[in-house]
Amino acid sequence: MEACGHAKSFPFKQVLLIFIVFYFSSKDSHAVSFCYQAREHLADSLEADIQEYAHHFSKPTTSSPLKNYVDQPRMLYTLAKTAELAAEEFGARLKKTFRLRHVVNLKMLHNNVNTSTFWFHVVAFEDERFLTEVSFQAEIPSRDLQKNEFNSREIKLSEFERIQGTSAEETCDQLSGRASCKCGKLGRCDKGTAKISPGLAFALKTQREIQVDKAFDQIQMVSAHNAFNDRADGYGIFDDCPWPPPYNHTCLSLANQEFSFTDLLDMGVRGLEIDPWWCFGRMSMSHDKGKAYRGCAPWDRKYDDGIKEIGKWVHKPENSDEIIRLYFEDGPTHTYGHDHLINDPIAQFLGDRVLTPNDCKKYFPGRWPTAKEMREINKTVVTAGADQHGGDYIFNLYWNEMTRNDFVKKKNCSAIIPDKPSRVYCDSTEYLFFWNGPEETGVIRDFLQFMKCGVTYPAADQVNPVLLATAVFTWAKGEPSKPLTRESCVHLSGQTQRWFVSNCQEKRLFACQSIKNHKEWVTSSASGVYTKPTCPDGYKFSIPHDGLEHQMLVNAISGRDVWINISPYIDLLGSYEI
Repeated sequence: MEACGHAKSFPFKQVLLIFIVFYFSSKDSHAVSFCYQAREHLADSLEADIQEYAHHFSKPTTSSPLKNYVDQPRMLYTLAKTAELAAEEFGARLKKTFRLRHVVNLKMLHNNVNTSTFWFHVVAFEDERFLTEVSFQAEIPSRDLQKNEFNSREIKLSEFERIQGTSAEETCDQLSGRASCKCGKLGRCDKGTAKISPGLAFALKTQREIQVDKAFDQIQMVSAHNAFNDRADGYGIFDDCPWPPPYNHTCLSLANQEFSFTDLLDMGVRGLEIDPWWCFGRMSMSHDKGKAYRGCAPWDRKYDDGIKEIGKWVHKPENSDEIIRLYFEDGPTHTYGHDHLINDPIAQFLGDRVLTPNDCKKYFPGRWPTAKEMREINKTVVTAGADQHGGDYIFNLYWNEMTRNDFVKKKNCSAIIPDKPSRVYCDSTEYLFFWNGPEETGVIRDFLQFMKCGVTYPAADQVNPVLLATAVFTWAKGEPSKPLTRESCVHLSGQTQRWFVSNCQEKRLFACQSIKNHKEWVTSSASGVYTKPTCPDGYKFSIPHDGLEHQMLVNAISGRDVWINISPYIDLLGSYEI
């Protein structure tokens, strides 16, 4: 197991002090008074803020009416901040959380010497559950920004109007439709409404439970690449590339995922990748801000909101035994030493459910705990990344990783180092002519080929119920056909390579696993009933615990049916009937 490292901590730099005073000026309008106090020593910081906004909206892949003001960066900044504060005000009036996600339309209605009136159409994320659209007007006084100062001014906001969608707009798009979602604006899945079939859910649960005695770093987890970058949370709101690739090179596909953290976890994903970035004066979940064609956006989702969502899922009683892994893809140039902004949300929202490096040193020196041991001490979340941010919560990276294209270049699973944790990922994003992820990295369209090779963390884009079904190597469709009890008997079919509940009195060969080498499998020399297993010396009656062991057993049985030892896991699986 990798030793824990330490990262330097740098003081937080305050760049702008904003006082906001709200007051009602009339029945039909609401005045918002901004008092920006910009001291001389903050002038450069304010100019940097303005330029950061202008830089973002000048990018070729940024779609926003604010692009019309890139040659007037101070006006652009004023309009952007007006939209941000208006969204907060709308939320305050409704007593709800309201996060601005996009300015969809913007028109100047009136312009005179003293004021300009603008009409805004924005998309916001309401109560961290679904996207909504509103419009409003803002009367903005003329401002002298030549000295990088905001004098006290009044911005008058009209009443807000919700923009109702048509039935066509609220029809689930292609991927959300696969999960029987409740869809709202733009056909995106409302958070917490995605579903998979009971059979698929049980098969994925089975594959987690049969790994309960494996060390954490050897547990095979279906994972989501760039899980934060999802359309349900307002990323890639204008994506129009059809799934699956290849694309036509003139479309946009900026989001890596369709579904939120909550829905990915509900559907059975157990590995999530998050990219924290310090930009626009806060810690956001964003893409590489150094690229001309992508990067941090001013209204990307806040990092602490993402960790809060995951924490809410983790603390639900029905998820108390679920082991998950969070991968922070970051470094010093991502987060600029703001270690506390990474660690504090982990402490606040995940708390003592996190297995820390110190926990490992204390309870499991020199090794990773098993899933069973993690459950016993109620530590079910592991975080890891290239930057440990002081090492209080985050482990150093402990796996090898490669793209899907690099993996398939080497035949017969030879890209995987035996017993070394591995991650194979792909990227589905398309940035016009600047980047084509499917060509650069390949696309994971079938989890099983990676699981059979022993890939610990196959991390796909656009994870959905159809793709998740390809991760199943256990139950056949329609199985278990009877309620599972401690008397249940299960065999692996040599023809279908799937599991079936069977009559315990039938005679079959037994699946026998080497006691010394978990990858080595043979069959018994004679057939027998399930309750009287026989195996050669040095072998035990067993069950394949992951995709690689499954494939090793399939190779050994040569098309014959064998009993597999499901008995130790019956209580963990619970009763189930298809």
